Amino acid sequence: MRLLSDEVYVRADKDKKKKRMLGDTGKEIYIETLYQSYSTENACHDGEVVYVPAKLSNGAPVELEPGDHVYGSHNLTAEDHEDHLTGDMLYRVSYRDSLYCKVSPEGEIHMLSDWNLIEPIFEPEENLYSKVVPDLQVKTELDKIEHIGVARHLSVGMKELGVKEGDTICFTKNSDYEMYVEGTLYYRMRDRDIAGIRVE
Repeated sequence: MRLLSDEVYVRADKDKKKKRMLGDTGKEIYIETLYQSYSTENACHDGEVVYVPAKLSNGAPVELEPGDHVYGSHNLTAEDHEDHLTGDMLYRVSYRDSLYCKVSPEGEIHMLSDWNLIEPIFEPEENLYSKVVPDLQVKTELDKIEHIGVARHLSVGMKELGVKEGDTICFTKNSDYEMYVEGTLYYRMRDRDIAGIRVE
């Protein structure tokens, strides 16, 4: 099928996160993902491209091809994206708003449109313990430092502005949308959410 709108048809398994391993026990458990279905832990963020637009309305190049493995929004497999037009159950999503990156068979991440993947920065491990009582653990996990992260996978626009992978960047409030790509936790954000490069 040749698409005439800025949409992509994706094949995805919305139930893929129901089956999980129970710690190091080697046992599988099943989670009902309808509860908090849009959380990072429960949502299906990836799938396979089936149909791509012939061209984009803004004149930008179409960077996807059928067969590409893509990552996108937590509502990638939302019920209102279901489409049976071709006889197969696919998900119809916005090219620019719902899909963030594609991953090559070799594992190389290529960002789409104006999206970026930023690695969170966590507070020092010593913050898990009391400053008064030695060896007393007072927190179960480290907090992420707000509004900063490390640039890991960048859009063409960010690279043209001189941002490099490994730069510590500052980003705007509420831009820290978390998702896993190939098993690594990132914030995904648009170019406009990145305020600047932090200079030490």
